[in-house]
Amino acid sequence: MVGAAFSQFTAFLSLDGADADLTQRTVVASFGADVGGSWTLTASAGGVLGGDLETGGVIEEVGAGWIAGISGAYHAVAADGGIPFVDLSVAFAAAGATTTTPGVSDNSGLLAFDLRLGATVGWRLWETVAPYLAVRVFGGPVIHDRPTGSVKGSDRGHVQAAVGATVYIPGGVMVYGEYAPVYERSFSAGLAVGF
Repeated sequence: MVGAAFSQFTAFLSLDGADADLTQRTVVASFGADVGGSWTLTASAGGVLGGDLETGGVIEEVGAGWIAGISGAYHAVAADGGIPFVDLSVAFAAAGATTTTPGVSDNSGLLAFDLRLGATVGWRLWETVAPYLAVRVFGGPVIHDRPTGSVKGSDRGHVQAAVGATVYIPGGVMVYGEYAPVYERSFSAGLAVGF
């Protein structure tokens, strides 16, 4: 299965004890395959399109960068009538970009790592649409190399709750969207084609 997706997220960080809000937009391409019957493994890579990092009222512009990841999903329970499907997941990702501070000529480096465990529960209706609920816990270091020195930290909440849906189109095409309104906030949309 090959796919492509766009996402925008806002993470609420703590960098050396200071609250920082990071917003980024990304686009990725992915390749996934079923292995071992109940497992799907997916590798992805793409780019950071931009964003901003606000710390103590100072807003830095996040420039273009890179992102890569690998994930596995275990299909624990198959949907059957009123019984929902249950998927468990584990994912690791890394991303890097530069930031620019107003009035400062030197760029800063921004590097983030993320390990994420998740559970998704949903229903496949009329064989065409599958709404779902997802909860994920995550963590990983964020390193911001500023001209004045490096600061390190991580997310302040380490939790994401999301709702989404996948629409199945004849020909093996899937279109999906997801919105996470609390804790780590995000919106993502994409498509995948089976083969």
